[in-house]
Amino acid sequence: MKIYTVNQSKSTVGDPGIANSTGAPNHAPDLPCPVGIDLHPDIFDAAVLRQKKRAKDATVETRYCEQPTGRIAAWAKRHLDPNQHLLIIEATSNAFDAVGKLFDAGFSCIVVESNQTSKVANAFFDNDQTAAERIARCYLTGMAKVVWVPDEKTCERRELLHAYHRGVTDNVRANNELKSFLTARNIRPGNRNLHLEKNRKWVEKQLDLSGAQIAIFEQLYSSMNYTKKVRDQYYRMICEEMLSHKQMLSCLRVVGIGMINAFAIVAIVGDIQRFATPEKLVSYLGLNPGNKKSGKGKDYTTGTGNRGRSDMRSLLIQAAQCVLNQAKKGNQLGKWGFRLFARKGNRNVAVVAVARKLAHSLYYVLSGRSSDLIEQRKPMQRKFCQLSGEIGKEGRKALGLPEKRADFIALLFERVGWPEPEPESAK
Repeated sequence: MKIYTVNQSKSTVGDPGIANSTGAPNHAPDLPCPVGIDLHPDIFDAAVLRQKKRAKDATVETRYCEQPTGRIAAWAKRHLDPNQHLLIIEATSNAFDAVGKLFDAGFSCIVVESNQTSKVANAFFDNDQTAAERIARCYLTGMAKVVWVPDEKTCERRELLHAYHRGVTDNVRANNELKSFLTARNIRPGNRNLHLEKNRKWVEKQLDLSGAQIAIFEQLYSSMNYTKKVRDQYYRMICEEMLSHKQMLSCLRVVGIGMINAFAIVAIVGDIQRFATPEKLVSYLGLNPGNKKSGKGKDYTTGTGNRGRSDMRSLLIQAAQCVLNQAKKGNQLGKWGFRLFARKGNRNVAVVAVARKLAHSLYYVLSGRSSDLIEQRKPMQRKFCQLSGEIGKEGRKALGLPEKRADFIALLFERVGWPEPEPESAK
């Protein structure tokens, strides 16, 4: 067995301690040789496996130790053959970036979940060299789940969504810190918008501060204003992205779906065609109930937590809460949710069920079809008015859109295909 390091010097490695897997499907011998890569931000280790008739009999042919991550594509071109090797990388923060470079170099790559590979790690001996081999072996056994690699545009949208969420968190924290500072001095702003200058002057009249306390107050106030500015900037970028993407605008037709949800479903899901049915999308988001069964004494249904895409799931849960709260306004889906709530006696069960229906409707809309959970014209117009107000007259002019709000809203109705076609459930 050959072992390569950065300076191509030989070194010894210990027993990898990988247990043989039984009962797992074996890969055909004519498939490319798997190359497990344990990727880190600065270096990576790789293990080239030679396949046998059975996955457990695969042997390590070559190891590459402490290679620079920034030169992973050049390393692959030098030591590997695109027609003979399949690169397998564990899902990490920089895995997609490395896969993009390897794709551009002509190599086939697969990203696997880190959850399964970490379960077979040896408790008393585990380093980067054995981790690279473990990643390849987990793929050969068929137990490691393959992660979909998003395209560059989807990655950009996901980063924008995460930046917006961080902006919201920072803004809420800054608001709470300022309110806590004021509450300690028996000042309760109530419903006053602290971002307005007149309300700031009102707060300053109530305060009796020393020099250090004045500096703290100024810092808290400036932090609140800055975080709001960042949050609004990200939100505006999301709205502008929606105007250039017909599917995002079409998602607004679904009951209870606003700008953030419409943008997030496209950013997180990416290509909807990778889900054969809406149930697959529901499972991906973690909105389907689980089940635990063992013998005769343990058979029960579990909740929806700790699996799936928690970011999108939480957004749909919030949308479902809004739908239930609007049931008195004639929302049919909200009324259905309340009937389920009355029958089950648990609001959380009804909320998750409504979120599941929203996920089904989003699947049909993203697939170019329609659903029966479609907004009426007035709620749709309110959403478009909100979008128009966020873009602003100058923004519409800069984007080459109608400056008049009425013309802009009429254009949006045209883009989403109004009037509504026949729903999918009616076909």
